Order: sequence, then C-alpha cells, then structure tokens
Amino acid sequence: AFEPMKEGTQVLDQAREVAVEQVVCPICFEALSDLPNQVGALSFEGHRVETALYHRECVLNPLTRRLIFESSTGRAVSPLTRQQVDNFKLMPSLTESEAWVDFVDWNCDGHLDIQEVCFTVAALLPVDEAYARKFVLRVMNLPEDSEEKHELDKQEVIHTLLPQIRRQLRRLVAT
Repeated sequence: AFEPMKEGTQVLDQAREVAVEQVVCPICFEALSDLPNQVGALSFEGHRVETALYHRECVLNPLTRRLIFESSTGRAVSPLTRQQVDNFKLMPSLTESEAWVDFVDWNCDGHLDIQEVCFTVAALLPVDEAYARKFVLRVMNLPEDSEEKHELDKQEVIHTLLPQIRRQLRRLVAT
C-alpha cells in the first residue's frame, strides 16, 4: 500500500543525509559556510551526538533559546539520527584551538580522523568536502591521492592546520 507520509518522510531523511555530505545545514539546506559564526552541533548532556552541523537559527528558538523540535514533554531528538538531544553547541572560534579541536572530535574518541576535520573545514570555508580534503592533506603534508583513513594528531592540527585555515579566512574577508 502507498503511504504518502512514510514515503515523504523517507525522502526528507535522504535529503538531510545528502545535505550533511554536501556541507549544508540539514534543516534549511543552505551552505554552512554562509554563516560560519552560527555553525554548531546538537548535543546531549554536553556531548555532540552526530557528525551533522547546523545553523544555530535553524535549531534554536531565538526567544526561548530552546530547540525548535522539542516536544511538549521537553524531549527532543536529532532530525537526522533520532538520537536524544538537549542542546545546541556552537562551534568554538578558531582562536580557541583546544576547544575547536575537541569540538571536531565529535565522538570524543581522542582521535581526529581526516573526515571529521575536512567536514568541519568545509563548514567554515566556501568549499566542498573534496576540496577541503585536498587542502587538509596538502597542509598536513599527506599524499593527496591516498584513500587511506588518516588520523591527525591534535597538536599538529592546532599548530599546522588551524593557522592555515585562519589565513584562508582572512583572505576571504579581505576580498
């Protein structure tokens, strides 16, 4: 039997998943880099619950500062993963190096895999994830053609990659 609601929900879920891959907000489908100072993630008890990043104005009610998809019981779930969430965590400024690196390590496993870093870089710079990957690999002096799953050292990211990202952002602002 054809179930339009269920099919519509599946289509929207698929669109949201593609949005994450394309580094756009999965709510408004606009580029995250358009509003880099509003980019953040959903969290539960202070910890990020997923890789997805959102615009603050898309998930928080500006008047109540509560999640817009919170139910009347006060419970909210991620529109992507359906995991329980209770807050929105704004991405720290690039000048807050340690906090930024901890934010990127969304699953708190102590490792920064190349995918986590590239996705976050693409949310800041007006580039897609493929270009962000090339940029990160080049800056970190890793082979660009490698399909290997690279893990990056947090201190290397702080001292090598973050200064380059800040430099790129300054160039964008100057133009």
